[in-house]
Amino acid sequence: MKQALLEHIESTLREKERSYLKALESLKEDLSSASKSSAGDKHETGRAMVHLEQEKLGKQILNTQKELKTLQMMKQSQSGSVALGSLITTNGPIFLLGIGLGIIQFKQKQIVCVSMLSPIAQNLSQLRIGDSFNFGKQTVSIKDIL
Repeated sequence: MKQALLEHIESTLREKERSYLKALESLKEDLSSASKSSAGDKHETGRAMVHLEQEKLGKQILNTQKELKTLQMMKQSQSGSVALGSLITTNGPIFLLGIGLGIIQFKQKQIVCVSMLSPIAQNLSQLRIGDSFNFGKQTVSIKDIL
């Protein structure tokens, strides 16, 4: 299940990256056509808005590429203890440590994807199979670590 989940996440991230790159290309075309017009302040405001959107997309592309690199490290991780790339099955939610994507649906299950820097990941990194911890208002115990 872990490998298939990681492949699913990679596919989602690559699609997101393609979408951002396509939007960035579209903005470049808009900027190119806007530079052919010179309607004064309105023209400059439009160009500034396009530049801001390009910067925002650039940051999103970099972030997605960073997540893809982290995902590659997660794929190589093989440990029975909690670490980067661990898939932690509990009597409650299932956790994937590495990328902070939030809750995703995979094969009719909810997977909580959290960054290694998140408080829950820091808490989980100290635990082993059979240990319990508080998650929200419930106490959950670790059943398996892949």
